[in-house]
Amino acid sequence: MSPTPRTWPGPWAKPARTTWTRSCSPCAGGRCGTGCSSVWTPSARRAAGRRTSSPCTREGPASQAPGSCAAGVATRDDGRIVVDVHQRTTAEGVFALGDICTPVPLKHVANREALVVAHNLRHPDDLIAADHELVPAAVFTRPQIASIGATEQDCRDRGLDPLVGEARYADVAYGWAMEDTTGFCKVLAERGTGRLLGAHLMGPQAATLIQPLVLAMALGIDAPALAKSAYWIHPAPTELVEKALLDLDL
Repeated sequence: MSPTPRTWPGPWAKPARTTWTRSCSPCAGGRCGTGCSSVWTPSARRAAGRRTSSPCTREGPASQAPGSCAAGVATRDDGRIVVDVHQRTTAEGVFALGDICTPVPLKHVANREALVVAHNLRHPDDLIAADHELVPAAVFTRPQIASIGATEQDCRDRGLDPLVGEARYADVAYGWAMEDTTGFCKVLAERGTGRLLGAHLMGPQAATLIQPLVLAMALGIDAPALAKSAYWIHPAPTELVEKALLDLDL
């Protein structure tokens, strides 16, 4: 029995990547070769008369579609499709999103790019851009790991001397009750201004706990304002973030 591709509802969701393997002659750009795997749109599938499909098993951008170079869709040396900040390819009227083109191959980045593409298709005279400057990431291991922005080494490489604030899960009531002895939160801020430069967490719910820091960095909220302007619920795990911010001593 052929496997059925899984799909997710909603225009922001990243569709299942489906491939068909077919022989094609090398195109002018040298991207297509005999037996290459390619991602086709639903209209292309219907045109080819295909009625069955299977999930893509290859990793990386599936941009080697037959004739893609001839169609005017430029690709990078690593195979990713070239797009501008509005997710437009080099071919008129063709957009791309997700792993096939993005510099940050994460699902939540593809979700944002899908929103950008959907808006720009509906409003060609009012284009919006995808911003990849501050993208958080998480590893869903045990313990979880989450991060955004610069590390201490990144700061040193840039000639910066950041303030470093740290707190351990065991330092707050929730972590103490969990008897956690390894989890921590570290925040980096610019001296003098308190501008957040990066944040790194390891421990239970790290991917969730980092979100206040993600919002602060995206909206330009500095560390003192984030720590002292709003209440932090007790005894919630988010007190870990508050304590790390206060440890900056700004």
